[in-house]
Amino acid sequence: MSTCQRILEAATRLFAAEGYAGVSMREIAAAAGIRPASLYNHFDSKAALFLAVVRTLLADKHARLIAPVPQDLPPCAQLRRFVEAFARFMAEDVVHARLPLWIMLQAQAEAQRIIVQDLWREEFEWVLARMRRCVADPERALTLTLQLFGLMLFEFAARSLIDQLPVEKVPSAEAEDVAQRVWQAVACQMEEET
Repeated sequence: MSTCQRILEAATRLFAAEGYAGVSMREIAAAAGIRPASLYNHFDSKAALFLAVVRTLLADKHARLIAPVPQDLPPCAQLRRFVEAFARFMAEDVVHARLPLWIMLQAQAEAQRIIVQDLWREEFEWVLARMRRCVADPERALTLTLQLFGLMLFEFAARSLIDQLPVEKVPSAEAEDVAQRVWQAVACQMEEET
């Protein structure tokens, strides 16, 4: 494994566990087994390293979230398939869920802009375009798109909180169950529109 890969793996683990603000470059270097000064041979700054981690994690998301959805399905059925793929993507690695949460809470504005506009833009626009074909009101379509992404993120990023709820039975964290809950919540609101 190359030094750059070791740095990215160490940074991914630490950022996911402690958040952007909770990790120093010195700690990342130690976890990667290199000197702190050597870290800067690979990444100009902590922000650059953080963005590299996020880009690495999300590199294949399009192929896993949108490409498998049959384009000949009606738009609402395409959205359902996307929700199922999105749940599987988020469930496979806790980092997929934790990093977006840390980004919202701690990342610098420039990092947030890059992540939202550059890394998730294509998926967001894809969902919004289909939502607009399912829901007549453009503002409502945008709201439902935001809710879809928000519900999915909450289900996975807040899992440790959900597990502590004072209820008889905590909702399942299985990807299929999460996808079903998220889809039911969004689809119910889509039906109210018609």
